[in-house]
Amino acid sequence: MSTSEPSPKSYWMGSPWWASDREAFKAAILSRYKGDAELAFSYVNQVIDRQISKASGLLAFNSIVFAGLQVADTSTFAGKLSAVLSLLAALLLLLLMHVKWGSPESFQTAEDDLDYSLHMCFNRAMAISWSLALSVGATAATIWVVVSKSS
Repeated sequence: MSTSEPSPKSYWMGSPWWASDREAFKAAILSRYKGDAELAFSYVNQVIDRQISKASGLLAFNSIVFAGLQVADTSTFAGKLSAVLSLLAALLLLLLMHVKWGSPESFQTAEDDLDYSLHMCFNRAMAISWSLALSVGATAATIWVVVSKSS
């Protein structure tokens, strides 16, 4: 499939949920690298690095939203809602930064390493997507607080 064609399937919250979908992604990545699990792992590792970069940017954004709330009135319902959403989004991102090594068996072969890394990549994609949704809610509530305060 070329990049100009629409995706035949959409993944809710940024990542495939079902094992069959995840296996299809693994097969596609392995096919892209002609079955070389080391090269496929290297690619997935780069995706994980990009996820960490996105999470870092989103954490910084949430800190700005939260700081902005401290300047505005946080005693309103919208202010409290924004603070809670912003902190929940940040919490998800902080949990995403947790480094967890797999079992020694997950590093015996490149294929095992690829499986473990893909699992981590899929889960991180969902965490980032949830955090982004929470951040959008926090931002909308903050805008409401600011607009309400100025009128």
